[in-house]
Amino acid sequence: MLLPPRNLPKLMGRYAIKYSTSVDDYTPYLNSLKALLISTIANSTDGVTGNISLNVVGDRAYATYDFWGIQHQAEQYNWETVARYNNETETLERF
Repeated sequence: MLLPPRNLPKLMGRYAIKYSTSVDDYTPYLNSLKALLISTIANSTDGVTGNISLNVVGDRAYATYDFWGIQHQAEQYNWETVARYNNETETLERF
C-alpha cells in the first residue's frame, strides 16, 4: 500500500511514539541493506550484455568500455572508437 505524501509525516510520528525511536535512526542500516541487495542481485544475474557482477566501487566487474572521439579525415568529421578499457584485466588499449 502506497501512502500519499501528506500522510507520511503523521505515520512517522506514530511510529516514533509507538517504538520510542525515529524512522531516521535506521537510515544507515537501510542504506547498507540496499547496497547489499543490489550487489547480491547483480552478482547472481546474467543480463542481456552478459555477467553484470559489480566490483567494490559499483562498476561492472567484467565490462569493456569504449571511448569515442571525433576524428577528422578527408574533410569529414566522424565518431570513432579511440580506446577500449577492459575492467576485468584492467587494460587500456588505444587505437
